[in-house]
Amino acid sequence: MALAKALWNLLLQDAFKVNFWGAFRMCQACLPEMKKNSSGSIINIASGKVGNGQITLI
Repeated sequence: MALAKALWNLLLQDAFKVNFWGAFRMCQACLPEMKKNSSGSIINIASGKVGNGQITLI
């Protein structure tokens, strides 16, 4: 059971790294250029694989 919990935590951390930190860092990278141009849009799309409390491995 401890191994399953450890695996779940690793998978959840990986999903969070991609879905949250990836989008956050992309916004940080784009904002200076958008400010310079006084225009732009940011549209974030995440996988949603963790939304229901289960991770689906493909």
